Amino acid sequence: MTCPTEKLATIPAKGWAVYDSLGPFKLFEFERRVLKEDDVLIRIHFCGICHTDIHEIENEWNQSIYPMVPGHEITGIVEQVGSKVKRFQVGDSVGVGCQMNLEQHCTVGPSYTYNCTEMDRKTPTYG
Repeated sequence: MTCPTEKLATIPAKGWAVYDSLGPFKLFEFERRVLKEDDVLIRIHFCGICHTDIHEIENEWNQSIYPMVPGHEITGIVEQVGSKVKRFQVGDSVGVGCQMNLEQHCTVGPSYTYNCTEMDRKTPTYG
């Protein structure tokens, strides 16, 4: 016996996507899942495209999935918060960096990869 599947509610969304490794960007409409109790919904106003995104867009690592809405450094306005969210409220201006779920203090020491030098502490290639 199988249980009936219930279609979960979704949130309509739009983004600028590439549909293959040659681009160009085109409007892409898709559905996001509804917020969970610890989620924040952000209306994105600006999004950065870094070189990692370009590698993914051009499928240089042979793992890209299309259509793809690249970018992971964003700013925007909070539109909705989950029931357990305490630090943000609707209307807040927010920014989201590219690092998530990281240890605050790495046991092997800092790598200085953003706005810093290489591990030799001299070569400025990560700035």
